[in-house]
Amino acid sequence: MQTEVIILRCPECETEVGHTVYHNGFRAAATSIGPSIIECPQCAFQVETGQKEWAQFGLVRKSWYVISRLFWLFVASIFVCGGFAALFNRLALDQGWIVKEQSNLLMLKTYIIATLVLSCLFIRRSWKEIHDSLQRYHAVDPK
Repeated sequence: MQTEVIILRCPECETEVGHTVYHNGFRAAATSIGPSIIECPQCAFQVETGQKEWAQFGLVRKSWYVISRLFWLFVASIFVCGGFAALFNRLALDQGWIVKEQSNLLMLKTYIIATLVLSCLFIRRSWKEIHDSLQRYHAVDPK
């Protein structure tokens, strides 16, 4: 996977005001939610970010955000949780905590628990991004 980070700079004073992450040419979900305009901390110039707040997303973009999050959760659960379960299972066997006949059951239980923990972390982070976006959006004075 090719990852590229684009630094967003103020066109007036060249101060770094943000960044956008792209994976294989697609904007990362974590950096796609945000204010469309931010103020440069150096010169107060209004800089366009190319982002939108959650409330400004259409149904397709909201769906894509959720689907991409579920996809990465699935990938992470296979590799991270599967790897953790296998390592923990090996440790338990080596330390004599379990016998070989209990190995598969322990690995399954460890995988399920690790996947539930990882899922909670993913959901919490996504919910926080959406919640923070909605707070920013509703805090703006309508003109």
